[in-house]
Amino acid sequence: MSENKPVLEVRDLCTEFNLRNRNVYAVNGVSFQVSAGEIVGIVGESGCGKSVTCMSVMRLLASPPGNIKGGCAMFRDVDTLKEEADSQTMRNLRGGKIAMIFQEPMTSLNPVLTVGEQISESIRLHLKMNKQEAKKRVIELFKQVRIPDAEQRYDAYPHQFSGGMCQRIMIAMALACDPELIIADEATTALDVTIQAQILGLLYEIAKERKVAIIIITHNLGIIARYADRIYVLYAGRVCEAGTAGQIFKNPGHAYTVGLLGAVPRLDDDRERALVPIEGTPPSLESVPEKCPFYPRCRQRVAACEEPGLPQLYEIEPGHLTACKNNSLNRDVNEGKSLERVRSKAEVLMSVEDVSMRFPICRGILRRKVGEVKAVEHVSLELRKGMTLGLVGESGCGKTTLAKTLLRLYKPTGGRIVFQGKDITNYTSSQMRSLRQDIQFIFQDPFGSLDPRQAIGDIVGESLRIHHLVKTEKEYEERVHELMDIVSIPWAFARRYPHELSGGQRQRVGIARALACSPKIILCDEPVSALDVSVQAQVLNLLERLQRELGLSYIFIAHDLSVIRHISDEIAVMYLGHIVEQGSCIEVYNHPAHPYTRSLLSAIPIPDPETERARKRLLLHGDIPSVTEQISGCCFHTRCPMARPECAENTPKPVWVNEERTHQVSCLLARP
Repeated sequence: MSENKPVLEVRDLCTEFNLRNRNVYAVNGVSFQVSAGEIVGIVGESGCGKSVTCMSVMRLLASPPGNIKGGCAMFRDVDTLKEEADSQTMRNLRGGKIAMIFQEPMTSLNPVLTVGEQISESIRLHLKMNKQEAKKRVIELFKQVRIPDAEQRYDAYPHQFSGGMCQRIMIAMALACDPELIIADEATTALDVTIQAQILGLLYEIAKERKVAIIIITHNLGIIARYADRIYVLYAGRVCEAGTAGQIFKNPGHAYTVGLLGAVPRLDDDRERALVPIEGTPPSLESVPEKCPFYPRCRQRVAACEEPGLPQLYEIEPGHLTACKNNSLNRDVNEGKSLERVRSKAEVLMSVEDVSMRFPICRGILRRKVGEVKAVEHVSLELRKGMTLGLVGESGCGKTTLAKTLLRLYKPTGGRIVFQGKDITNYTSSQMRSLRQDIQFIFQDPFGSLDPRQAIGDIVGESLRIHHLVKTEKEYEERVHELMDIVSIPWAFARRYPHELSGGQRQRVGIARALACSPKIILCDEPVSALDVSVQAQVLNLLERLQRELGLSYIFIAHDLSVIRHISDEIAVMYLGHIVEQGSCIEVYNHPAHPYTRSLLSAIPIPDPETERARKRLLLHGDIPSVTEQISGCCFHTRCPMARPECAENTPKPVWVNEERTHQVSCLLARP
């Protein structure tokens, strides 16, 4: 723990929301501190009070309904929670001395102002610079956060940037006035792992070189392990554990922390380990719990946990605090083994042969073709019965387009798609209608893919009526009931609507809907990317169980290689519409042959501080190029840290890199 005077010290913070006929106690007695040059991580599931805590400190809560009931937040010598910190004082602090990086950059940036104007406005206000000085400062910041063509991008609008670039603009805005404290609220949750690594690496440099205090709010334990000096674990609006990163990960002192660690798939873990989710959901905060709030979900509760009264933090070792009453926790997260995955001789269910998908770019009144988007280029894959093919790559590489092409939502512009020995490439809409009983889709955003006006039971059973799979109303209800049981959704939820369910429950509804037609293949498009680690573990375990029981085959799309490694039998790595490497899961992870695959693996953080900080990095710079660009030679050579002159001239062909012919790569540097 830093010996410096804390930049921010929060004590006994209590925040509630007054909602019509009830009060929600979102934060209940939270205390923490952060010193100059220190990175503090605040972790926990959605709804535990992480964001509300920091919004309270900055006085950004709308009142009503938000109401700070008590506590203090000392930023240097100013208590930001007191009335003495008037509106003018807080305006001077916000953006000047305290900066916040929000989770959604596109909703935080003004769409009608250029990014340069938005940042220079803050500089002129807080640093009293003139317009030219402010512009020069903004361009310097753009260069610092590695935005290419900084001078030209000053006059660009937010919609002209990618998600990763918008997040860098938010970081530049946060740094603009040399703040003493930066709060990053889930700043990298929706970003690709390579962009995430760049942004977090930049924040780490800022903290250590400029002695800026940083608070990182996240549910990603790997990020915390890599970058945080100290950690506060929040549950139900309270700190349940606090300590250094080494203490928390090596010797977790609370059952909730142990549960979070057990729910996370890891790159360095036994691939056959079954994830151990935390069952149930966080408690309603409409009343202050009378005993440990984690008690109903705890696997390791003891008699002392039933005693009335909230457990208080106590020290289990110097600097390491916990509020758990179980003094003999089982800290082993390896509680179970999943079934062995030995299915290499299974029959081929779907074969993709040299498939391409291009979209024309048309302009003018006559809509003349002026170019084309090469979304998928010459892709060849095989999916075997009862297996999972993992499809991994950054956003914009063509993963979702390929999946929709396989489902024939798009007609491919080249190649063949063979399903169960039949070429379905040129099937008509009516032919595909019946075939889609065998090929279903699970979408990334369950809320956006569910009809908000339909009840859950109707959503699950809709395809039963469309495809005439049931004859009577009784048979329909029995099948819907069976499907909801399979995915562990209570039958009482059948008359609820999507907005009344949690994110994990909505994803289960999407899975139940996909299972209704008894399909052979399910295309899973980022089904767990936006979920908490515990809910993610529940969904992954559910998909694995259904595969074992029903013999399903999955194409699982993700950009998180730790998730892909856990669930997949074979892996295909995509970049700019091309498959650059594919093979068995073991071969690709143990012996990655393409620089892009190595960089993706390097960017995935491991929730173990010692292991994480000893790893070598192969980080990429810049964003994935536009699919409208004409790139000669290898599609990856513009970002490859190992590129040679011949890489820009010659297009690599797939080559086998092992004698068993289970691993191939498209790279001029690879040798059989």
